[in-house]
Amino acid sequence: MSPLIDHLARLTRLRDVDALDAELCALLQQLLPCGHAAIHRAVTDGSRRRWLTTAQGGGGAPAATPSAPTGSELPTLDARPAWRDCLAQGQPQPCPGTPFVTLHPMMSDSEALGVMEVHTDGPPNAEQARTTASLLGFYRHLRGLIDENERDSLTGLLNRKTFDEAFVRAAMLMDGGSEPAATLADHDRRGAELPPRHWLAVIDIDHFKRVNDQHGHLIGDEVLLLVAQLMRGNFRHGDRIYRFGGEEFVVLLRCPDEAAAGDAFDRLRQRIESHDFPQLGRLTVSVGYTGIEADDTPGAAFERADQAVYHAKQTGRNRTVAFADLAPQPATDTAPRGELEFF
Repeated sequence: MSPLIDHLARLTRLRDVDALDAELCALLQQLLPCGHAAIHRAVTDGSRRRWLTTAQGGGGAPAATPSAPTGSELPTLDARPAWRDCLAQGQPQPCPGTPFVTLHPMMSDSEALGVMEVHTDGPPNAEQARTTASLLGFYRHLRGLIDENERDSLTGLLNRKTFDEAFVRAAMLMDGGSEPAATLADHDRRGAELPPRHWLAVIDIDHFKRVNDQHGHLIGDEVLLLVAQLMRGNFRHGDRIYRFGGEEFVVLLRCPDEAAAGDAFDRLRQRIESHDFPQLGRLTVSVGYTGIEADDTPGAAFERADQAVYHAKQTGRNRTVAFADLAPQPATDTAPRGELEFF
């Protein structure tokens, strides 16, 4: 019983969902006579959804798992019909054979996340089925608590309180820290295999106050939901999208150079501009972005991106501006207004 309690204690301490998946697989293998367990998460690749294996354990490669693909070679949902049907139906799917494979849908309180694949010598008995169902129910409630703490209640995007930790990890990578496994976004944007770096963008909806004043806050909330949906369709798994409050969004993106980052951010601007918003028609955003350096702080990088988005708004709105392209501000010998000069 003690090892089981230790596993459950580790699960409740985790806040990184990939680590949570790995711990869940390890716990399942301890509780069941299970030769292999894997979690395949349905992730967004632009406008498509693909399968990404986030955790697996046990001897040998699972029969249902393809050889490790890279980048856009990750299989689409339809390429794995058994996984797709299990996810859509929300019910365990037995796959008789040697080994006997059972697919279990993995859910959060708000969405279908993926499937867990479990290999056993034969069909699981009633007690094993109850154990697996109870463990997945525990996982579902834990994911719900994590999402409630880390996600914006309106849009479902990450909230501001999770930003600093992700930023620090990005800056550590620039400082020579160990690079995490390449994501789908990295492979599709690397081009000539340049080492990836992180970019931070601030995205601000133009004239959003006018939307609320003229159409009411319900329409304003619908606009925020639609913009969040368009952002999810524009960026890739591994890119992190935040709502900082009001009409302000932030993106942490991995790609090799400023040109690729600018293309990704401007593609979002164009997508929003061309979208037909109910009762509004046309809506635009202004985007400012900057590269993250090894010695950066979240506040310093955000300030640079914020200066770029301010410049975009001051020069006509509906623009994407890189901080690196701004003219350097002339030095001044006088203290800023409202501050005292002591020396």
